[in-house]
Amino acid sequence: MLRPSNPALGGPAQVHWPCCVGGARAARIGAPARPWRRRADRAPSTECAPRRWAVLAQAAADSPCSSGSSSGPQQQQHPPPHSTEGLCGCSTSGGAAGAPPPHPSLGRRAALASTAAAAAALAAPRPRAASAGPLVDEATARAVFESASPSVVAIVQFKTTSAGGEAFEALGSGVVWDDLGHVVTNYHVVGQYVLDRTGAAGVKVIVQGPDGGSVALPATIVGTDAQREIAVLSLEGGPPPGAAPLPVGASAGLRVGQTVYALGARYGEGASMSAGVVSGLGRAIPAPTGTRIYGVVQTDASVNAANSGGALVDSSGRLVGLATAPFTSKSTARGSGVGFALPTEMLREVVPNLIVYGSGYKPDRRA
Repeated sequence: MLRPSNPALGGPAQVHWPCCVGGARAARIGAPARPWRRRADRAPSTECAPRRWAVLAQAAADSPCSSGSSSGPQQQQHPPPHSTEGLCGCSTSGGAAGAPPPHPSLGRRAALASTAAAAAALAAPRPRAASAGPLVDEATARAVFESASPSVVAIVQFKTTSAGGEAFEALGSGVVWDDLGHVVTNYHVVGQYVLDRTGAAGVKVIVQGPDGGSVALPATIVGTDAQREIAVLSLEGGPPPGAAPLPVGASAGLRVGQTVYALGARYGEGASMSAGVVSGLGRAIPAPTGTRIYGVVQTDASVNAANSGGALVDSSGRLVGLATAPFTSKSTARGSGVGFALPTEMLREVVPNLIVYGSGYKPDRRA
C-alpha cells in the first residue's frame, strides 16, 4: 500500500509493510532489497498471530489463498521484499485496490467445520446387514421335540358332570422318571388332593401313545415334598410303550445364555415346546409352604400354569430342570416372561426318597 509520507511537502512515497514483515518498519521506494530477518533479541510479534491462524485455516479449508500440493517434498518459499502476496492470508494482486483482508474468524470457522466433518466421517461406524439366521437351530429343535415329547405327560382330574358324562380339568404337566411308571411333577399341581383324598381317585395321566394318539391312565400319589415343590405319581401298570424316561443331565453344568427347551402338555392336548436361554443360575423362589427354594434355574422359555411340572431340556435332549413357578406380578397378575426350573441335583436327592418313603427326607431310623 503506497502513500506519501507528507503530501504537503511532496515527500517521497513510502511502502508500509504488514505487521508480519516487520511491524512499523518501512522501506522507501528505490531502496535496495534486503532480506527480512528477525532480531535474535526481539520476541515474536503477537499482533500477527491471528493472521497466521487465518492462513492455516484457509489452507485447511482449501481456500484460494492456500498453495497447491505436489508429489515431491515442498520447500518453503519466501515472498520478495516488495510484495505482500501470500502474507497474512491476503493478496494485493488480482484484487481491488485497498480491499480489506478476510476476517480471521471466517477461515478458522471453515477449518474447524472441515476438521469436525472429517472426524465424524472417520468415527461413524459402517452399517452392517442384519443377520438373517434363525435364533434357534430348527433341526436341533425338531430333534429335541421328537425325542423328549413322549416322556412329557399331562396330569388331569376327571369329574362326572350333572348329565352323567365325564369331563376333565387340566392340572399341569409331568415327566416320566423311570421304567416303573413313576412321574415327577410339581407339588402345587396335585397338592389339593394330598390334603383332600376324595378327589385323588380322579387324577389321571394322559400319555402319548406310539401311534400318535393319547391314553389316560389312572395314577396315585406316592409322595410329596411341599418345601421343595416336588411330587411323585405312580402309573398303574407302568408307562405305555414309547413313554421312556428322559436321560437326566446336570444343571450345575448350565451356563447363562445356553439354549434350553421347555416341554409340557398344555391342557391335555398333547406336548408343546418353547425355546429360550438360561437367564440366570442360583435363583431363589417361594415354596407353597412359605419357605424359599434355592439353586433354581431361571429361563425366558415359556413356563406357564399348563406346562408347570414339565421338562426343561438342553440341546441334547437331557433333563436339566423341572419347570415350575412362573414369576407373576402381584399387581397385574400376569406373567412377565420369567420362568424357573428346579435343578436336577435336587431331583436326584428328593425323588428316590419320595418313591421309597413317601417323603422328601429319609426318616431317621435311630429314633
